[in-house]
Amino acid sequence: MIIDTHVHVYGFPSLQKLEKQIKKMEDAIAFRTRHPDLYAKTLTDDPVDISGNLIEHMDHHKIDKALVQ
Repeated sequence: MIIDTHVHVYGFPSLQKLEKQIKKMEDAIAFRTRHPDLYAKTLTDDPVDISGNLIEHMDHHKIDKALVQ
């Protein structure tokens, strides 16, 4: 059984579709410095419900359960 211990059911429109920018953990850690323009948009974005997308990603990566933050 795979459990993701930190997920959110909301997201910011400017952070959707980041597969090209974030491919490994190092990319996620350095995101703010590598892509300051995208990160800055999160300061004015209104959060959106991404729960459906979350379930799709969990199914795709075979994650059984998740803890919502």
